[in-house]
Amino acid sequence: MDKNILLDINKREYPEHLLQGFPVGIVENKFSLETYNAINWHWHDELQYTFITKGEFLFRVGKQEIKLKEGEGLFINTQKIHNSHSLKDNSSYLFVYFHPTLIPYEKNTYLYKKYISPILKNKNLSAIKLTNNFEECIKIFDIIFKLKKISNKKDFGYEMEILSNLIELWKYTVILLNNLDNEKIIFSANDKLFNERLKNIITFVEENYNSNIKLEDISKLINLSNSECCRFFKKATNQTLNEYILSYKINKAFNEIINTDKSLAEISYDVGFNSQSYFSKKFLEIKNISPKEVRKKYKKNFKE
Repeated sequence: MDKNILLDINKREYPEHLLQGFPVGIVENKFSLETYNAINWHWHDELQYTFITKGEFLFRVGKQEIKLKEGEGLFINTQKIHNSHSLKDNSSYLFVYFHPTLIPYEKNTYLYKKYISPILKNKNLSAIKLTNNFEECIKIFDIIFKLKKISNKKDFGYEMEILSNLIELWKYTVILLNNLDNEKIIFSANDKLFNERLKNIITFVEENYNSNIKLEDISKLINLSNSECCRFFKKATNQTLNEYILSYKINKAFNEIINTDKSLAEISYDVGFNSQSYFSKKFLEIKNISPKEVRKKYKKNFKE
């Protein structure tokens, strides 16, 4: 199922920052195929750097699919819609994200125009695959781990040390892009309409999953016919709309089963099912385990 993330009304992620007013996050995410194995579609203003510490992952950034194994990483540009799925059990990654205002951001300055704007405003640059084949990538990986150590220790003045390392992180990103002649590791998102349509569908489903979602409403939202809407979503996500909506409902239910004391009947209603038996049937089909077994296995000492 999907790990929980906080989203605003536009389905833009509220990342977990180290401190209020200091928009930096340094987090290690661990995944289990049995419970949490994915981060659902979302987007955020922060720049994101990810390093795979164990296992394998499939990232989707807009139209692009990017497979990463242990020792590889990924840079995701600001405001790019993306998700991730672990491909092996007990996979994990360390990621650093920060708002671009932490690096020189005065738009009329020399530094912003030369080193910041060309990347942030490049609509054709959605992501860069980071590998040990490039010296700059190795430097980036070293900084990611250094940032983790700094945030763990929290010595006096550690916020300033984090800031200086973020600027260095950005420096090596700029150098990497300037030196690259292998376009296979640069992933483009030059179809603005594609990304906006996908964002709108994801937002609509997440706002209305507990009601009766009609294809006509989604088609109208993105200005396509019903058949074109279905083809678009299938091509974008490798799932049909119905599959995505059903999986979303079931994942929401899974989270409630293990994190609340609500009855299974209440939970089935919460996620938009009118019949508990039908809910249980679909839950078993998708998760290969019944809702009652999930509660028994993951929520000990709860009496239904």
